[in-house]
Amino acid sequence: MRAIYTFFFCLLSIVAVAQQKQGANWFFGVGNVLNFAGQQPKLDQSFNNSIYGASTISDDKGDLLFFTQERIPYTRSYAMYGTPPVKRYHHMPCYQNNTFPGVMIYMYMLDMIVQSPADPHIYYVFFLDGHWNTDSANFYQAQIDMRRNNGFGDAVPNSVKLVRRSVAVKMAALLHSNNRDTWILTQDKAGTNFYAYLLTPSGLSAPVITPTGRPLRGKGRLKSAPNSEMFATNGAAGMDVFDFNRSTGVPSFRQTLTIPALRPADYAYSTAFSPDCSKLYVGTGIDSFVLYSNLNRYKGYLYQFNLAAGNAAAVQNSRTHIATFDTTSYVSDIQLAIDGKLYIINGLYTGGVGGSKYLSRINCPDQPGTACRFRHNEVDLQGRYSGANLPSLNQTIFRNAGILQAQAVTDTICLGDSVQLSAYGAGAERFRWQAANGLASPSDTLSNPFVKPTATTTYLVVGSSVCRRDTAYVRVVVLPKPPAVSVNGPASVCPQVQGVWYRAANAQRQRLAWGVKGGTILTNAGDSISVNWGNANAAAGVWVVPKNYLGCHGDTVYLPVRVNVVLATQTPVGPDTLCQASASGIRYAIAPATGSFYTWGIQGGVITAGQGTAAVRVNWTQMGSGKLWVQEESRTSTSHCFGVSDTLQVKVLLSPGMLSISGPQQVCAFSSGHTYSLTGTQAGSSVNWSVTGGQVSSGQGTSTITVNWQAGGSGRVEAREVTPQGCSGPVAAYAVQVEALPVPAVTAATDLAICPSGLARPHAYAVQAVGGAAYKWLVKGGSILSGQHSNAVQVQWQAVGPETKIGIVQTSALGCASDTLWLPLRQDVTFPELKAVSVAEENESRLRLSYSAGSSANYPQASFQVQQQVRGGFKASGSVAVNAATGTVPGLGQEGGALVRLAGENLCGDSLFSLPHRSLFLRGEKSGEHVSLRWNGYEGWGEGVKGYEAWRQADGKANELVRMLGPQQRSFEGLVAAAGFRQCFKVRAVAADGRESWSNSVCVSFENLPEFCNIITPNGDGRNDAFVIGKLNLYPEHELAIFNRWGKQVYASRSYQNNWKAEGQTSGIYYYYFKAGGRSWKGWVEVVR
Repeated sequence: MRAIYTFFFCLLSIVAVAQQKQGANWFFGVGNVLNFAGQQPKLDQSFNNSIYGASTISDDKGDLLFFTQERIPYTRSYAMYGTPPVKRYHHMPCYQNNTFPGVMIYMYMLDMIVQSPADPHIYYVFFLDGHWNTDSANFYQAQIDMRRNNGFGDAVPNSVKLVRRSVAVKMAALLHSNNRDTWILTQDKAGTNFYAYLLTPSGLSAPVITPTGRPLRGKGRLKSAPNSEMFATNGAAGMDVFDFNRSTGVPSFRQTLTIPALRPADYAYSTAFSPDCSKLYVGTGIDSFVLYSNLNRYKGYLYQFNLAAGNAAAVQNSRTHIATFDTTSYVSDIQLAIDGKLYIINGLYTGGVGGSKYLSRINCPDQPGTACRFRHNEVDLQGRYSGANLPSLNQTIFRNAGILQAQAVTDTICLGDSVQLSAYGAGAERFRWQAANGLASPSDTLSNPFVKPTATTTYLVVGSSVCRRDTAYVRVVVLPKPPAVSVNGPASVCPQVQGVWYRAANAQRQRLAWGVKGGTILTNAGDSISVNWGNANAAAGVWVVPKNYLGCHGDTVYLPVRVNVVLATQTPVGPDTLCQASASGIRYAIAPATGSFYTWGIQGGVITAGQGTAAVRVNWTQMGSGKLWVQEESRTSTSHCFGVSDTLQVKVLLSPGMLSISGPQQVCAFSSGHTYSLTGTQAGSSVNWSVTGGQVSSGQGTSTITVNWQAGGSGRVEAREVTPQGCSGPVAAYAVQVEALPVPAVTAATDLAICPSGLARPHAYAVQAVGGAAYKWLVKGGSILSGQHSNAVQVQWQAVGPETKIGIVQTSALGCASDTLWLPLRQDVTFPELKAVSVAEENESRLRLSYSAGSSANYPQASFQVQQQVRGGFKASGSVAVNAATGTVPGLGQEGGALVRLAGENLCGDSLFSLPHRSLFLRGEKSGEHVSLRWNGYEGWGEGVKGYEAWRQADGKANELVRMLGPQQRSFEGLVAAAGFRQCFKVRAVAADGRESWSNSVCVSFENLPEFCNIITPNGDGRNDAFVIGKLNLYPEHELAIFNRWGKQVYASRSYQNNWKAEGQTSGIYYYYFKAGGRSWKGWVEVVR
């Protein structure tokens, strides 16, 4: 279960961290350079050889930063040498000045590069300097700063430091649980202790020392899993697998994985984890490689273990033989790449040549067994040897190699730019990008297409192989280009003229880059420059490129400039069509050139200012056509220049005169359809109208409009004529008084209450009188008795209800009518109605009333008074809530029933009384074992009583209906003691509509002793066949025993059913014993047959 858990966590880690291309470039062997940034690994060649040890690092986009070979650091810069030309990468200056000495050594996994957690420009280089014929080395650290050496990198001064002596030639990097810091793990020469150094922003910490707990080899590999949760290393008995605590740096032994002992010299040598950490691959080595004459006798073997198989035994039993290498002595290295595949070197150092001329590959390393698709010699190194080692890489950079990744060279571009996309990982061999903005072809299978989106776009790519199919996304943000700018300045200048100004229209204050051809920039003021022009030049010019705050460049704007003694003076710039009313003070100008003198000419007007400069003011004085031109003259140190502009033709048009508006000057608020006209407009002219205090409803643009006025106040209508040539006349204004609508005000003395009880009397209503006003009253549900057309009326109401209304419309002296004011009548139709009166069950000294109040929304009181008849009339006995349906009050006297009514006073001050109801009063008499009942009749229901019911509750049991009686019956007899020891009786009156009234209770008690017969004749004739105990039903818990005359018990029962028939007994005298209710009875019974 432990292995299964680790495999699952690896998947979680993969999803959580973004994959990068820091491992995209490999340097190894005899000048081999393998680049994984494309669809397939691309092989290149260099003069730089590393048969035994190298490490490389690239940036997040897959571009090489630097590499080390046998401890020597190299930059990404190179020169081409030889025929054909081959790249020779340059040493860093630190090597050339002996501050970073390289040592040629003969061992494996010597160098490793890890990015600093404190500074992304600094990389730590960890290296070992042991010799091939020993199992130990010294452990060093150094730092490379990529900002040094003009961005090509160099060692940080004094950063080369000895970390530890006498360590095994093994090293691995594992990611801390904070996903920032990195553990550097190695072991001592003896294989007895692990040393875990934590690289933090403060540097390399003191080691966490953990005993290995088992003998480990000094030669071989120490390889971590991509998720840093495990690592594997060569043990004495096989490949030892350890769990690794990323928080504490403490390893813990998991198990030893063994391989077949095919030869005595074989042992588990090289190893690597699959991308999802579920599989471990192990390659064999030999224990000694000094017997070169015997090398070809040895073969190399590759095995796979399934770490997710279950317990340790299941993992060992999952061992699968993947490949046999026939022409080598061992599998020297296995390395995971960013494409999600494993690459394998097989071979041995043999007299200066290392490894093989090919790399083998596992294409689906996450798949079990032979489904991993091992391919022998699949990568051709084109005749160059691989060396003994693939580059020693920080395995944490491959933590997402198992899932498909999509990237852009830059994820933010400017509009109009192109960017290259890339897809890699998950073992994908074919890529298909979905068509999107800037990527038109859905059949494009390149892993690295170029796109040119016009907006921010998310691109989808599907990567597939025979192993799996995966999907990835990359988002490219498209930033806007700067808006276009324009350049203003003279396009014709005199040779050698100095300090000529050119300006850019740059409203958004963008950064500008200026350039000049045929001259030099004298002054750069940001939005403008001054230029010293040179000799005559027909191809001179000025250009500017804008750059916005996002860093995007705009289009280049070019202004051609002619440098010549014959000046091509600019045609004056300014309005060429004017209206007579606005034809004065008009500005005309050309781009000024430093040192030029300007003489202006005009027809049809006068120049009022600016003669001799590049800008003048003109008053046009004549209708029709006018002309304007300018003559330019300039002298420089070498030339006398002269030029005349083209003539600007100017047309002066007639403007409309002042006109007047006609229409109503007094209107009512919120009135509509009022017409206003502008008289005297020219044919074809349009009119622009504006209204204050109202809205134009129709006619805008014509000489006549209709207006809808709004609230009262001062209104205004304005109009301006515009000729077909666009000349505007003066604004005509017209004042309008908008009278507010009258608002009737009800006088304070008006009584707005109305009740059904007051319909017989007239009601008076009035509003405040206003001089000159007229009134119209509207009445529904009644009639006006007097006062119509005045401010006060008398009304006779006929009904009270929702349709009962009175309203008034008041019209001012101007004729402005108010909205109808409906007076807020307060109608009170409350009327108390008793439904029933009963004796309250829970307290028989009180009466329970059922009642209704009708519509009581405007009733002024919260309760009705309850009145009961006593001698001398009705007397208040309590109250009940108006909005309730039931209530209780004390009873003032029960004898003969209580006569009850409800009383109240409505909104109009009228007294209200319900019809009275008389409750039931019950009396009972006991005579021996019988009871008789007497009661009075219920009164108050209009349809009378439908019937009475006699009810009994015996011995605390539920009430039961004894008899239904007629409406005229007032008594009932025939009630017997046998029903119970204590019996309580009530009478219920029922109305035809289901209403009810209950009487008071009458209770009587009976002794009800059991009754025993003294003779039985069990002959089957149905008479006296069994021993019967009278009133046995009243004694449910009892005991009965019967004895013969000799005292022998012949019968017994605890639930006797009056069914003993002396079965099996002879005639004679028998004795019974009966016990119940805490008492007992005994006697005799004779059996006669």
